[in-house]
Amino acid sequence: MFGFIMKLTITILLIYCSTFGLTAQHRIEVPGSRATMLIPKGAIISPHYSAITKPDMFEMSIIEFQGDLEAEFREIDSTAYVQRGIKVYAEYDMEVDGYKGKVIHAWSNVTSDLVQFLFGDSTFFVLASTLYTRGDKDLYREIIVHYKSIEIEESKSINWNNFIAIKYDETNPFKLQTELINPVAIVYKNESDSSKSYIMVQQFPNLGMFQKVESFLSQILSSSIFQSYEVDQFLSEGTMELNGKAVYEFSAYCISNDGKRHLVHCTARLTDDLATIVCAVVTNENEEKEVKKFFQTMEFKN
Repeated sequence: MFGFIMKLTITILLIYCSTFGLTAQHRIEVPGSRATMLIPKGAIISPHYSAITKPDMFEMSIIEFQGDLEAEFREIDSTAYVQRGIKVYAEYDMEVDGYKGKVIHAWSNVTSDLVQFLFGDSTFFVLASTLYTRGDKDLYREIIVHYKSIEIEESKSINWNNFIAIKYDETNPFKLQTELINPVAIVYKNESDSSKSYIMVQQFPNLGMFQKVESFLSQILSSSIFQSYEVDQFLSEGTMELNGKAVYEFSAYCISNDGKRHLVHCTARLTDDLATIVCAVVTNENEEKEVKKFFQTMEFKN
């Protein structure tokens, strides 16, 4: 499950290509995390995604996970990037707020470079990512300054229900799993220990990247995340209204790489600033009724 979420995180982060500009600073709380950091004045902080945005200037993402930093060091390093075809300029250690970490400076595409910073301890880790104008050394140095300003409020409690872009029937056996939660992939699982089915909410800034909700859903479904599934029986796809909000849905029985048949159901919604998709992978047909009820009763907050 966690490898799936990390793959999703990298996929979504690399959707964006923007420049980064820095001016006077003030300290903010990063939504969906315990982190605070210095950012340029005038930046926009959405309540529903852990990104700091200044229109036409930059997009920085700060994502907190539960887990062991040392394990992630083995997953996110220059070797792993090179294997994915990404050119790495530099990799080095950096400490922030008493936590050890690692910086990777890499090529992203023909117009942008990428600076990622991973830090934490044996109980949590934070992944910070910024795309900026390729080759701009001054911006690179400024990004590092902002990364170094990050502080973790250890006693802070995150109100996930305020952060998540949907409301749902809390009597449903699929419950929010705070140990698997992060601002890019929010997971609901059945209370039954034997269940491997899950419902995942993905929410991130729209920033004009998607004009039509069907193109948004299509890009997510065609990404590497879902390449392990092949449609076996198509059920439905199209625009509909869900509890007063326009959404786009896709539903099909799919065969996974291990040969097992699963129900895959996704509901997507776009607003001017937020892209949200809710996807379920149901491994047990006895759980399909409860999953369908989850989708029928959930509401998008905006």
